[in-house]
Amino acid sequence: MYQSHLHSADEYNENPGGFGITYRARDTQLGRDVAIKEYLPASCAKRQGGLTVLPRTAKAAEDFQWGRERFLDEAKTLARLEDTPGIVGVHDFLEANGTAYMVMGLVRGETLEARLQRDHRLAQPTIEQLLYPLLDGLELVHAAGFVHRDIKPSNILIDTDGLPTLIDFGASRLALQGRTQAMTAIATPGYSAPEQATSGRQGPWTDIYALAATVYHCIAGRPPPTALERMADDILVPTTAAGRGRYAPSLLAVVDAGLRMKATDRPQTIAAWRRFMTSQVSAVATPVDAVTRRIHEPLLPRRVEPARYRRPVLTGVVATLVVAAIGGGAWVALRSPVEAPRPEAPAVQAPQEDAPRRPAEDKANADIRRQAEAAEAALRLSEPDRRRVQIALTSLGHDTRGSDGFFGTRTRQMIAQWQKSQNAPETSFLMAIQLTTLYRQAAPALSRYDEEQKRLDDARRADVRRIEEEQRRPQTPVATATPPVASTPAYDGRWVGTLRCDELLFRNEAIDLTVSNGRGTYRRNPLELGLEVRGDRVRVSLLGASDRRPGASVQGELSGRFGGISVEATGSVRSPGYTVDGPANCTLSLTRQ
Repeated sequence: MYQSHLHSADEYNENPGGFGITYRARDTQLGRDVAIKEYLPASCAKRQGGLTVLPRTAKAAEDFQWGRERFLDEAKTLARLEDTPGIVGVHDFLEANGTAYMVMGLVRGETLEARLQRDHRLAQPTIEQLLYPLLDGLELVHAAGFVHRDIKPSNILIDTDGLPTLIDFGASRLALQGRTQAMTAIATPGYSAPEQATSGRQGPWTDIYALAATVYHCIAGRPPPTALERMADDILVPTTAAGRGRYAPSLLAVVDAGLRMKATDRPQTIAAWRRFMTSQVSAVATPVDAVTRRIHEPLLPRRVEPARYRRPVLTGVVATLVVAAIGGGAWVALRSPVEAPRPEAPAVQAPQEDAPRRPAEDKANADIRRQAEAAEAALRLSEPDRRRVQIALTSLGHDTRGSDGFFGTRTRQMIAQWQKSQNAPETSFLMAIQLTTLYRQAAPALSRYDEEQKRLDDARRADVRRIEEEQRRPQTPVATATPPVASTPAYDGRWVGTLRCDELLFRNEAIDLTVSNGRGTYRRNPLELGLEVRGDRVRVSLLGASDRRPGASVQGELSGRFGGISVEATGSVRSPGYTVDGPANCTLSLTRQ
């Protein structure tokens, strides 16, 4: 059952050339929000009786029926490509009320148009984070026989992780194997290719122009002139001039290639657009920077297997849609979905390159590393951010041997090791999109770490409040005029001893730490131990990795008593990532020196 609300009738009437109406709905069977698009081309169809959709005239019936078939073909194609990077996922499609419906994932975030209105231009790492998933997704859509034909900033949603999703595939009703012209004209000034303003043949090269125009806007702070303006007098400032000194020359050259006026002069496919970068490097002997390498290599260089799409079969349940129609609310009975056919996965082949000579390769690798280092510096990672990176790497099997927030040699090695596992250049420096991917892969471990940090922060804040309250209490005046001599608390000083965790550590860990104002910290890979003394009570926090259980972390808290010259604390320690019967018991014994 889908419960939904239609956009306002005014909004629909303001767009008479539109292809459909979008509903925001709730899938009550699976408990998730979705977006439902209804096929309703205003040029040849109208709504009758609040729900039913009919052709405007008998003459328009053929175009209406052809467009509905293309709409369903598009839905089936997108359903087979669900979970493809950069492409909105389609969960379901159906026919009812004389028209067709497409049930899609509801993407939460802001449009690229809103981002550009606020920031005017985007930094190169941000552009790369948007561009690569869109290239990979469009390549698979084109291979399935469809083009989008309306790529622009307002049709690109950016989620909370900074990743893009291309929406409004209603414009993709032009099938490459079928008709070569659109049912209705679709053109967005500044982003539409010249062939969309004429009778020229359209295809993947049309999407390449629109995507290049979108990236141009991100670089120059404004869209290119319209295709008609460029036909009359091409006053476009080349991207190489608009972005000189602020962006990699290779990225600027790629955009200019996609903005060529003559369709046959542009790269004809996404794969050809990637290969264009290689040809530019060979022709002008430009260093192979990180953007060069990434543009002409697919995000997934191996054979891409789209997620197998299985549409849910609702046994004994009729799927229904609540539509807030123009004349009032109504229930519409829709047919139960059936399983969509599974597609053959298109192969994405990396372009062939001539092997460069060794000196050129070394220089290229150095350039890649230098650009990656600059991209990481632009992220301005704080110490807590770096701690999270180390926790994430260790949880994925790349042990940094600590989480001190310092990217030393070991951490850099582990970053390179993780990059190798992702088929990315082993630069040892993290770019924005890589950081997002790393955090997503290590989400469970980071969630546990964040919870532990929150607990510790809450405890510290409680201590601060208690101390402040004590300070606000009236003090008893001292009888003597001699000022009191400050004394060192009994628990401050150097403490040594051992930590024993038989189930987690091969040997007893020798502990040597200094306590100041009741607190002390011991750090030695793979463990971090925090000691806190308040009165006669002792609290100890443990965090790190087990050397007896590969891949398992150590998290927990010990408690005990302060005995003047000794500290004894015990407790149960969890080991996430390793299945055991119950937690492991640990004991800490310390003696003041």
